[in-house]
Amino acid sequence: MNNLEMENEQKRKVAVALKIWNDQCAAATVIKRLYEEPAEGLEIIRSENYSHFVNTIERAKSLNVTEVRFD
Repeated sequence: MNNLEMENEQKRKVAVALKIWNDQCAAATVIKRLYEEPAEGLEIIRSENYSHFVNTIERAKSLNVTEVRFD
């Protein structure tokens, strides 16, 4: 695979990742609600964990990363 093909493949991966992210906004809203308004019986999750999650996603989007690890 030459450089142009590799670059095009990377662009396709980024486009797919961003489309998936945009398609999952509703799911992200649900996740956010779980952090902010835990349901009965659900362990309360600290808000800084959610902030870390959002910051990691935003950083990945700005860097055009297609795979993100949450450590």
